[in-house]
Amino acid sequence: RDRSVSRGLGDVYKRQIVPVLASESDGFEGLGEYGVSLYLFNDMSSDCYKYQHADSFGDLEPFVVEKAAYSLVALMMDRDVPHVFYEASDEAKKNTTVTVTDMNETIPDMVLGTASVSRNVGATVPVSDLQRLVGALDVRLTDVPNDVTAVELTVGDLYDRVDLTGQYDFSTGESASKRIELTKEGTVFSARSVLMPSDETRANVKMDFRVFRGDAYEAVSYTHLRAHETLSD
Repeated sequence: RDRSVSRGLGDVYKRQIVPVLASESDGFEGLGEYGVSLYLFNDMSSDCYKYQHADSFGDLEPFVVEKAAYSLVALMMDRDVPHVFYEASDEAKKNTTVTVTDMNETIPDMVLGTASVSRNVGATVPVSDLQRLVGALDVRLTDVPNDVTAVELTVGDLYDRVDLTGQYDFSTGESASKRIELTKEGTVFSARSVLMPSDETRANVKMDFRVFRGDAYEAVSYTHLRAHETLSD
């Protein structure tokens, strides 16, 4: 599709803003194919001036706007899921939140990108300042006793929402948790899960394990299961 800037009599008063992913997005595999919600804010207001959603960055249309200074905010997700709620309209504000309403469901990869648009900038605007909003937790438990048939991990002290400026908080005023069921292969249990970041005021991530023996779950110590975990963003 031809996305070149059109010229005409109204161009004296109007301009086109064509959003593109900055080159630094190469560090985010597949980001260009993520669904994107794009918010345009006039710098004189916290209210959203224009909004659009597309299945990928390449499907976005240019914004046609009056000449002024603007900010672009792009919320990108690798899949749409009903348990991640956000304002998908021009009713959004800069402090509008993206909330995970069910932390135990699969959380999509989410990336926030921003760009400033000055009055005299060219039509093509690179969206940069990319921030991954979630982390990946890898857990591997070795030498688990043979009579253990299932292992469940609960990760606590997690945020469950983030606003369009990248600031995290709690939707209920209290930290959230995520329950993860590990997969068994022989005497090894493992899992990989996407989750929201932990409360930055806490020194450590809270992790509670339960194992299923016989006909009931029982709590066990982290050290007993010889867990190995990595948290990345």
